Amino acid sequence: MGGGHSMIDFINLYAKKYVDYVIDDERQKQGYILPDCGKEIIGFDMLSQVEAKSVGLVLLGTYKENEENILGKCRNVLPKDVMYIPLYTPSSLQSISNLHKGANNE
Repeated sequence: MGGGHSMIDFINLYAKKYVDYVIDDERQKQGYILPDCGKEIIGFDMLSQVEAKSVGLVLLGTYKENEENILGKCRNVLPKDVMYIPLYTPSSLQSISNLHKGANNE
């Protein structure tokens, strides 16, 4: 999640072959291609139901104060068993018991 510079660096350095989608809800970023890895930035509305069902891991490239907003959007679209890993710290998601369900332990 997120097409900002930190997420681009992280994907290119560590996760290029594991990332299928880069989702950012900022419309001005959507449609652009990430440098080096070549992944297109899309919005939630561009993720098909079939693609959404195949998501197993979400890297959150957002700051802690925006996590709940993004998690809410994810929970409306993605399967319930998705694992969320924040790029930035500290985060309530980093507790091992919270990784699977998100910050609210729903």
